[in-house]
Amino acid sequence: MAAKIIFPFVILASAALGGGGGYLLKNKSSAAEAETKVEKDEKPKKQGKKGKGKSAGVASPVVYMKFSRQFVVPIIKNGRPAMMMIFDINIVLDDATAEGAYGYEPLLRDAMLADLLRMASEGILTKSTEDQSAMKIVKERLLTIAQEKLGEGASDILLLDVGLQPY
Repeated sequence: MAAKIIFPFVILASAALGGGGGYLLKNKSSAAEAETKVEKDEKPKKQGKKGKGKSAGVASPVVYMKFSRQFVVPIIKNGRPAMMMIFDINIVLDDATAEGAYGYEPLLRDAMLADLLRMASEGILTKSTEDQSAMKIVKERLLTIAQEKLGEGASDILLLDVGLQPY
């Protein structure tokens, strides 16, 4: 009789301990990933000279700054939330700029999120999923912000994922 009562308790305790251990391991690996976020492109790029048919050499490696979290932007229509857009953004940097770029992440996130909210209120974001010119506007505005904060070493914005979540 006592075994019938103890057995479910042992199962629940094991599940709780296993879940807690998994959570702690996940947080430790996330912290280690945050320290090594700058990824270098392993493929060298060749620059060709026009008309000569020769390679000018290998360009310096491209470095990607990956934000620690995605950008979540609510889309408001008629004073009510209609949907939510989620962006996974990376910035393409040169080696010199990449050195201290992660120190600017909070400033970049703040400025980029503020501009994404402005573009949402202007209707540009909802058009960007269907219209390439609207997507180009989004990327250009985000690149302008990145260059204001990091300098000319920021050369491009990559939108790796764009998600729509209706309410």
